[in-house]
Amino acid sequence: MVLQAITNAAVLVGALAFVAVVANWIAVAGRIKPLEYISKPTATVAIGALAVNTAPAGLRVLVIAAFSLCLVGDVLLMMPKDRFVGGLTAFLLGHAAFIGVFAQIGWGEPPPLAYVTIGLTAAAVAIVTARIVPRAHRIDARLSWAVGAYILTIFSMFVAAVATGRPMLGAGAFVFMSSDALIGFRRFSRLTESANVAIMILYHTALALLAFGIAG
Repeated sequence: MVLQAITNAAVLVGALAFVAVVANWIAVAGRIKPLEYISKPTATVAIGALAVNTAPAGLRVLVIAAFSLCLVGDVLLMMPKDRFVGGLTAFLLGHAAFIGVFAQIGWGEPPPLAYVTIGLTAAAVAIVTARIVPRAHRIDARLSWAVGAYILTIFSMFVAAVATGRPMLGAGAFVFMSSDALIGFRRFSRLTESANVAIMILYHTALALLAFGIAG
């Protein structure tokens, strides 16, 4: 069904997404800020446009909302002035929109392996939460609540993705969580900025998996 949804426009948008993604990885690795400011939002817009182009008509409003909120989060998080809470909020709302997309796709009875996957992921999320949230609390108690709410929301998005029975959606949500875990460790632990390239590779991979998963 993914191949059936691909049109000439989708191919062009996909090519633009690929160029923007690679340019962003180069910009982040080389700390080329002007290129990063252009390539990061362009990549999100292009992948989002690909998702909208290939998504069933009934899903497009929520897909637009989800990727638009990711775009807002991208812009806020790369601004010179610290807009971490604003970016966190935008992505939280974006994950809520993705949950809405998955609900419309439909939830069935997951296979037994899905329960194992969710259980193991929940354990990993609990470990990450135990490391990150207390450190956020030392900075600002309100920040720890915001981080905790975000972790709960993105994990809920992962569970909702797995429940659709579409492997690409489950994988996309998991990779998204992995990217965000690295962001959390970089901000609240000792992870250095050398992880930034890995963060972006995981992030763009997650968006692409979600886009193709939504297409079916």
